[in-house]
Amino acid sequence: MSDEQKRSLFVAVVTFLLAIASIFGYDYGVIQPREGSLITSLGFEAPRAGGYSMVQNLEVLKLMKVDGAATFAGAGTFAGALTANGAADLNGAVTGPAEGNVVFSTRHAATVAEINAGHTLVTVPAALAFRLVGIKAVAYGGACGAVTSVDVKASAVILASYAQANLTQSNLLDLKTTGTTLLADGASFTSQPVGVDITVIKNGSDTTTCTGIIFDIDYVLE
Repeated sequence: MSDEQKRSLFVAVVTFLLAIASIFGYDYGVIQPREGSLITSLGFEAPRAGGYSMVQNLEVLKLMKVDGAATFAGAGTFAGALTANGAADLNGAVTGPAEGNVVFSTRHAATVAEINAGHTLVTVPAALAFRLVGIKAVAYGGACGAVTSVDVKASAVILASYAQANLTQSNLLDLKTTGTTLLADGASFTSQPVGVDITVIKNGSDTTTCTGIIFDIDYVLE
């Protein structure tokens, strides 16, 4: 290979590396990420003033992919798809590309002792309010006895009440099944006061016999 060919190859390689660095938000000539770049957004290094981010250069973010644990502590708006291949802890309100909110889903097994004493099923961030979307309940380890009903609440408001007679082992109670009582006029699915948690507690005598109740809860944060 001639010297001229070597120089041309060297220039091509350097140009390619600089292009890759630009995509990931690095300033030319120094190993320093640009302000707001993918690198700085992941917290690897302090931003450099006056740079442009990968998102700004591409103008629109079509896809946001999280391969590890991701924590969003504040409000976040995503213009495209959000794929979380690891644990995603969304502590703020998240708005999707269309009108509406992202629905959170959780499964919580509450023991008899927890239900009798009163127990928190979902802890809502202090600055946000939850709105119930859907809920299911199923008793496990036996049928629930003695209690009048088991109530899912937002503070003093009973969002869903499950009658003892229908809390038999493995019997799934959803929004439409006999034994489930909701508030009139869809009030169970309205936004609750800021900072109020989703809780469960027995109504009447202590629950007996069953091991507990599994709750599948769908909700949004607003």
